[in-house]
Amino acid sequence: MFEDDLVRTEAGQPPNLSYLLSAAVVLDSYFFKEELRAKKWTDEDSVAHEWLMQFADVGKPYWAVLNHAKFDVQAGLQLGLNGLFIRDYKCYDLPCGLMGVAVSTGVIDTLLDHFGKEAFGAACKEYLLKKNLGLFVIIAIQAGDDGSIEKNIMIFDLHDNPVDQLLKNKAEALSQLIEGVEDMQLSNKRVLGPDQIGVNGTLTYYAIGNNRYSRKAYEAIVKGNVEWQ
Repeated sequence: MFEDDLVRTEAGQPPNLSYLLSAAVVLDSYFFKEELRAKKWTDEDSVAHEWLMQFADVGKPYWAVLNHAKFDVQAGLQLGLNGLFIRDYKCYDLPCGLMGVAVSTGVIDTLLDHFGKEAFGAACKEYLLKKNLGLFVIIAIQAGDDGSIEKNIMIFDLHDNPVDQLLKNKAEALSQLIEGVEDMQLSNKRVLGPDQIGVNGTLTYYAIGNNRYSRKAYEAIVKGNVEWQ
């Protein structure tokens, strides 16, 4: 089990928390991938990892086990839509309102095929209202067995959103903003309306061609360009 990999206990000994402590470092850095240096990890991280290696076997095989569990699409689907939304969620408090941004396991087409378009639309509406959001965004990630990565970005806009926020009317402006970021390499834009998702809203999603664009990079785009707000 994933939890057993994080905290391992030898007979008669307390839990070895070195596994838990190193998990955050090796996962976030993709085991110190060189092109992610200074973006996802620093020399301090590698020094900390070397120190933890004295107490536990947290080398690349350990990272591989955790990384597989992190991107296990079937395990993610078993969480249900609400579980996927809250699994890795942040809220941006922007001048024009609250934007929720979740990171999901499984690209949007995978989620729509598994749960159904109407169930997905209903879950997005429920989550947006529960969190009092102007817009709800998902960065969707799916890893293949060959190590390939697919990414999507999705914007959910509820047309009759009751919140008193300017952001609720900014879905088109947000789409134009990210479409204008050429380095993001967006493609295959798809738009699903009320007739397809069963609620009075719109799902707009794209394929992200440049896998360097994580939620952190998206956050920089949104917060660094105030004119769209």
